[in-house]
Amino acid sequence: MLFLRKLFFWVTCFASLCLCFFPSAVALAG
Repeated sequence: MLFLRKLFFWVTCFASLCLCFFPSAVALAG
């Protein structure tokens, strides 16, 4: 149970980082 909670936390963290990083990467590339 604790593992699932930790996994969910990291997935959420990673997703928010991607959402923050993706627009700037697109802006730099485009």
